[in-house]
Amino acid sequence: MRAPFGWFFPAIAVLAAGIAVWAGPDLALAVPATVVAVVSAGFLIGEVVVRAWRPRLPPLGTSDVNDPVRAALRSGPLGREAIVAALDRVDRASQHPDLPTRTSEELRSVARLSAPEFRALVRERLDALERDA
Repeated sequence: MRAPFGWFFPAIAVLAAGIAVWAGPDLALAVPATVVAVVSAGFLIGEVVVRAWRPRLPPLGTSDVNDPVRAALRSGPLGREAIVAALDRVDRASQHPDLPTRTSEELRSVARLSAPEFRALVRERLDALERDA
């Protein structure tokens, strides 16, 4: 796990602020230490701002493991059942709350469809959901 920023700037800022406080009325030591503390704190703030505005894209070749649709699309017949069940849940939540649950045989028949047939089924269901919305 990486820290949100490097520890160099905070360490320099704290060290320089400590020296400035320790120097007390000795302006020849307190002023440069204060300048170093303020400048390093400014760099720290700049680093945090740059990291906050930088887009957080996943590295190439990785996928979001928390994406259930993507996982279902990759997992074959059981994934097809999960996709159809998800479409049924969306349909129940929107226009058809009385939609009955699919039987095991219906789900197995969906799992046995070829890839083009399954894509056509999903396309039809999505079109119907969009029409009814």
